[in-house]
Amino acid sequence: MVALQEFNRVMYGRNQKAQRWISCTDNIMQGMQYVSAAMYVRRVFDKVPTLKNIIFQMIEDLQKVFREIVITSDWMDNETKANALDKAKQMLRQVAYPDFVLDNAKLDDHYSGFSVEESDTYSQMVGKLSRWCLEYRYKQLIKPVDRTEFNFNSAVVNAYYSSTSNSIKLPAAIIQVPFFHPTFPRALNYGGIGAVIGHEIIHGFDDIGRQFDSFGNLRDWWNAGVKKKFEERSQCIINQYGKIEVPGTGLKVNGKLTQGENIADNGGIKQAFKAYKNYLLDHGEEMRIKGLEQYNNEQMFFLGYAMVIFNCSPTFSKDFYLKVREQYYASLAYL
Repeated sequence: MVALQEFNRVMYGRNQKAQRWISCTDNIMQGMQYVSAAMYVRRVFDKVPTLKNIIFQMIEDLQKVFREIVITSDWMDNETKANALDKAKQMLRQVAYPDFVLDNAKLDDHYSGFSVEESDTYSQMVGKLSRWCLEYRYKQLIKPVDRTEFNFNSAVVNAYYSSTSNSIKLPAAIIQVPFFHPTFPRALNYGGIGAVIGHEIIHGFDDIGRQFDSFGNLRDWWNAGVKKKFEERSQCIINQYGKIEVPGTGLKVNGKLTQGENIADNGGIKQAFKAYKNYLLDHGEEMRIKGLEQYNNEQMFFLGYAMVIFNCSPTFSKDFYLKVREQYYASLAYL
């Protein structure tokens, strides 16, 4: 444990050892992600089943904007545009949780071969779980690839894009305040979860995602001319973020290593804002919020985005920033 704590200090800037209950919970959530997802969904998420439909509609709204951006692009040729539009069309939308986790019989079948006894110690339980997970992964190697598999934990507050399956993944736990709430004005929801969705869509076309095709195969579908124009535009992002100094450290963000996330941040909020403006065109202006009447709809959108930024940008130690040149994320506060 001492060695692990030192590793975390050097690698992540964590000066304090995590509380034991947190470490134990993390181990179970990682090893039994579908069980923890079922518990979370039953307790919190499943009470409002229409949430999934709302999120699916928002994804469609943002993908519509993305298609418009591609079509009107002046630096992509027609063939590359067609490939990009096909990739966006084929992008899987995995939202909240897989339905089978709420079926006890199917859940038991998934974890067949794994069992623990009440007399087992925690270490014995973790050992059994580790062996089961390893055997499960080996079995998956001889099966056909299933792009639709929900290989994430629905109880984790995060969002993902998978290059190898061309899918965006939004766990149930992120579909909540401050990112989203069904009673929020659409301005806050588009500024919150909408920007997250846009971020993940853009990952399919950033410096890493662009190397994979519509079905997650590693394939270069950009010609040399388009690739050069993309790299020229990417260099602007690299230069912009490379000039940002982290307060109190004397260090600057590594613009090159963080370019993928920075491209996704900028492209994501651009998509979300345009999608919200389209919503206003279709549905008219939203009512102003009591106590916040001084802010119009567009300003409320950016307040929604600010709610996400300042909930997701904690203050790290200087040890953390000493690794800033080797990390992939610039702080959202620098967007």
